[in-house]
Amino acid sequence: MKLKSEAKYYFWDDPYLWKAGADQVIRRCIPDWEQEDVLIHCHSLAYGGHFGPKRTARKVLDSGFY
Repeated sequence: MKLKSEAKYYFWDDPYLWKAGADQVIRRCIPDWEQEDVLIHCHSLAYGGHFGPKRTARKVLDSGFY
């Protein structure tokens, strides 16, 4: 039943899967094959660089990805 309760936070808008977060922000779910590109994008921003995994994860979420 956990799958059913989690499913209410996801929706498909072709060609992307989206998730509504606990903060009510809707973010695009990133497939495995695209994750490296998203990390490269977040590192190349004006405030980019690598400040540890938690800060990098926050940049990804702040950029609208999940």
